[in-house]
Amino acid sequence: MNDLRKSFFTIVLFISIISTFTYAKTPDIKGGMWSWSMTMEMAGMQMPPVLYEYCITKKDFIPEQKNLEKNCKTLDVKVSKNSVEWKTECKSAEGTYYSKGKIIYTKTTAKGQIDVITPAMIMKSKISGKYKGSCK
Repeated sequence: MNDLRKSFFTIVLFISIISTFTYAKTPDIKGGMWSWSMTMEMAGMQMPPVLYEYCITKKDFIPEQKNLEKNCKTLDVKVSKNSVEWKTECKSAEGTYYSKGKIIYTKTTAKGQIDVITPAMIMKSKISGKYKGSCK
């Protein structure tokens, strides 16, 4: 069970990897407060959804969770009119792991997938978001 908690923390840590970037392109999204739900699956087990809110802007459009350790660096980001794809490398006490994600925005909703490859396993998660209103 302890390994399961470490793996869960690894996924949650991944979501916190990016805070602010400046890109030549930005996705066509509605900036403001978004509610996010992430479901994870690993080794045939499905974890309960992780729910959180995040303020999305034209410069900060990859949802992260606040107050988590940030030991990740972005290796690649691709932005199109309504989607964002990224690859990262993260370091934790359990070792180095890599991830890739893609989110497709439709103005006030979003759906995507994040795959994380750890030394112990591959974890797949689905993420969905919904615009709530202006950031506070």
